[in-house]
Amino acid sequence: MYLCAVHILQICNRIPYPLNDGGNIATYYLTHHLEALHHQVYLLALNTKKHYQNVEQLPPLATNFEAIDIAANISKSGAFKALLQQENYLVQRFYSEKMLEKILYVIKHNKFEIIQLESVYLSVYLSEIKQHSNIPLVLRAHNIEHKIWERTASTTSNFLLKTYLKILSRQIKTFEQQAFAQYNAVITLTEVDANYVRQNTAPQKVYAIPPGVNKFVPPLNPPVTNKIGFLGSLEWLPNRDGLQWFVQEVMPKVWQKLPNLEFHIAGKNPPADFNFKEYPQIVFHGEINDIDAYYCNFSLMVVPLLSGSGLRIKILEAFAQGKCVVSTSVGAEGIAASDKEHFFLADSADDFANNIISLLSDKQLMMQTCYHASQWIEENYKWENLAKKIENVYKSLV
Repeated sequence: MYLCAVHILQICNRIPYPLNDGGNIATYYLTHHLEALHHQVYLLALNTKKHYQNVEQLPPLATNFEAIDIAANISKSGAFKALLQQENYLVQRFYSEKMLEKILYVIKHNKFEIIQLESVYLSVYLSEIKQHSNIPLVLRAHNIEHKIWERTASTTSNFLLKTYLKILSRQIKTFEQQAFAQYNAVITLTEVDANYVRQNTAPQKVYAIPPGVNKFVPPLNPPVTNKIGFLGSLEWLPNRDGLQWFVQEVMPKVWQKLPNLEFHIAGKNPPADFNFKEYPQIVFHGEINDIDAYYCNFSLMVVPLLSGSGLRIKILEAFAQGKCVVSTSVGAEGIAASDKEHFFLADSADDFANNIISLLSDKQLMMQTCYHASQWIEENYKWENLAKKIENVYKSLV
């Protein structure tokens, strides 16, 4: 039995395609599963210069789909100018008069029961939306955005950059806290983020509903023990910072015990000078077209994240692919899996290296951890079940 069809306006800060990063995956599959539950989704997205897509070549994304081109560029001069004018640079770059006009036009000419925004940055349009509509507003906060910049500042050694990032994180924190209170419901991807939002708005309207996974693959038997892998967007600064730390601080300790171990790195849009060519044991793939084929090469994946916020979808996908994961606490934040049962937690270089060495040296431990993770993810993260939880949030509002 399903809720009578709800007409949903889903507004995104980028087109959720291709499926090559966590944000796109979380948005694309939610839209897909909401429509599988017989709801009608009108997807309206910014088509940013950085993530530009030719809309004529995209697969069907929703019952109705439109995109508005916008630059949304980040530049040093733009950031400096915004700092002098005390403007919130990261927020303002998502504002477009053309997008606002399209939002208001679409609202006027359709009968929506829910408007869902897929990023707190899109709250820059909230005041105008509320002036022209009393439709319930839902924010799906993929991250607590200021925490990303706050944590990045804490790991940055450059004094000027650290100072700027601290100012930026304070600006975003103020913006976020003010935005949370304006929604009828806020959906976060983790309970950690939900608890933060509850401190800044009515607790009863905050829900922690993670994204799911669609495909479950049994672990490799026997496990692969001569190489390990990393997969993540390399245009995202926290991923690059984490990898730099991992390669410089962790892998030398691993190579002392396992000198022939290969470390494979894959991810989209790496900077030109980010490739680790000086390390012969590192295989740098850059962007890959077939994620499933990449996963087939490994039994162990690493998530050496030092900053960031939200949920690491790559950990969920690694579990679903039957992989063992070693991650920092930041990387595993919001995932209720158990340390040393479903994955291995490590926040120091020594602990990270020792966990990798132990797993690669003990095939039984590796297989046991892979199976436990695979079973746990299938029990807790099926998309169809999680989409129904979001459906229930809508039901409480319409």
